[in-house]
Amino acid sequence: MPDLPDDRGLAEIGWRAGTVLHRYCRAIDQGDAGALREVLAADAALVVAGGSVEGGPGSEQVFSGRDTVVGILASLFDQRQWARHLVSNLLVDVEPDGSVDVRSSFQYWLGRADGTAHGVGDYHVTLRETDGRLAITTLSATILEEIALPAAAPAVSTAGAATI
Repeated sequence: MPDLPDDRGLAEIGWRAGTVLHRYCRAIDQGDAGALREVLAADAALVVAGGSVEGGPGSEQVFSGRDTVVGILASLFDQRQWARHLVSNLLVDVEPDGSVDVRSSFQYWLGRADGTAHGVGDYHVTLRETDGRLAITTLSATILEEIALPAAAPAVSTAGAATI
């Protein structure tokens, strides 16, 4: 039978790590660069992989430093009117060096002037305890699929309509 204090300790770390990831998503959804700064370590790195970087699938670029990462992520805020994330399937491991490794799935919706985009992907985040709190040291988001949905037709008001 597992040792309960260790299970509780891992559960607490998992809860704390999940909370940081959810705060990151909330900051992205709200377009809040200040909140992004709060969840990132000073030496945070953003890993951009796959076809979205020069070199194509299998290649990656790494952007280092909290200010650089916040600047890149905040530049995306103007490309949408609103955003919402759903994060699931968190898998949390504590590494021998004390860092916390989190992998999860996510879905997102982006409201744009020309319609809505819906996508799915995977997060891989590493966190480290700094000044009594967990902070993101590396962030990688792999978008597996994104589909564009057309803008919805304006709703038709039924106010004042007669009922038969």
